[in-house]
Amino acid sequence: MFLHKLQHKLQTLQKLRSLLHNVDVFVWDLDGTLYFNMELLDHLRKQWQTYYQQFPIAQSQLFDQLEKTGKDWFEIIQLGSPYTTKELILEIESMIDKTTFITHSKALAHFFGKKKFRHILFSNATHDQAIRVLKKLGIEAPEQTFECILALEELPDAKPHPSAYTVLTQQLATTPPQRVVYVGDSVRSDIQPAQQLGFKTIHICRSVTDTQTQADLSFTNEAELFALLNHLHLLSFLR
Repeated sequence: MFLHKLQHKLQTLQKLRSLLHNVDVFVWDLDGTLYFNMELLDHLRKQWQTYYQQFPIAQSQLFDQLEKTGKDWFEIIQLGSPYTTKELILEIESMIDKTTFITHSKALAHFFGKKKFRHILFSNATHDQAIRVLKKLGIEAPEQTFECILALEELPDAKPHPSAYTVLTQQLATTPPQRVVYVGDSVRSDIQPAQQLGFKTIHICRSVTDTQTQADLSFTNEAELFALLNHLHLLSFLR
């Protein structure tokens, strides 16, 4: 069993090294990608569910049942709400301090501290929330570490709306798509749109329903990814 795990790790390390060949830019999703906390997820779900109950449609189409069909929370809300995804997220999630659910990540902080690549944050979080979360994770100066933070305020609408990706491609206008690797946890909001743009992709696959991802590489959690990224740096494989 030990030898099998070691062999798998070495194979994944080699795949990661190959994937990052000639890559200049990492594009990072935030929530669910750079960190994950089940208590926070449950808290957010209750907030969205409570908000949904105010609409008449909630009497005939239960939140739980719609969720089982694979709909995202904001898609469920929009069945009864006239607001855009961006407006809903700003109203519902901005009331929650996510930093109370987050702990420092030594491996993450170590990787971003090396500054071997350009980094862009592309998130549905608010700008202030993103900065506070990044600092709590261990990135002391997020606005120096990331060349650009594309948070919710900077986007016409939230991911996966096409207008959000238009902003991202404008930011990357001088970078060939094959030199970009996109890291995200959602197939619909991250991996598929990134692939359509020609980016390389790394999927943080936390959901059992996302196991059929067609990403170039897939990890079950961010700790596994950052451990291998730091190994590559230690072995001087990174530029």
